[in-house]
Amino acid sequence: MAILVALNCVWLCNLPAIDQVETVAQVARRIDETLHDMEKVPSNDTATTLAQSLAGDLELLKRQSIMVFGEREKRLQDESDNLRRGIASWSTDAVGNSARRRIVLADMRRAWAEMKSQWPTEALEILPPLWSCPMHSELIESVAGTCPVCGMPLEPIYVTQPRLSPDPIIRAAIFPKTPLQVGRKADL
Repeated sequence: MAILVALNCVWLCNLPAIDQVETVAQVARRIDETLHDMEKVPSNDTATTLAQSLAGDLELLKRQSIMVFGEREKRLQDESDNLRRGIASWSTDAVGNSARRRIVLADMRRAWAEMKSQWPTEALEILPPLWSCPMHSELIESVAGTCPVCGMPLEPIYVTQPRLSPDPIIRAAIFPKTPLQVGRKADL
């Protein structure tokens, strides 16, 4: 019971707040950890909690990620559907059957690996943020704070990751009428 309470707390603490913005890399890392934790679940209640957490993170990625489009978007959706079927199977017919759990978990890991391969590599890397003074751009710090020269607040010098947005997203696709050629104008 204590493990279930602890896992519920971890799951609830990992839910994004309305104003908290997470990166694809942060959610992907959490999914990696959840799949790792599913391998050693001590009880069926814990397994269900982990499956719910995984399903919530997949929904977050589905609703808010715009970095995958075209054929990659189709493959991502197909593998997401496969992973969701695995989660459903994990929660129902794999409960209490350790051999079936291993098979379902292997299928879920394969689907997740294929999903991750559809995102740009940069989207899955958690990069350290860097901070600089707006008046002294040569000053670069690894933590937020104030400028040691003038006392102004340091500002982030780059966005470390594509961020998931709480706002609705407009999608667009551009298709060339003819094959693209280097150095030549094309109608799109």
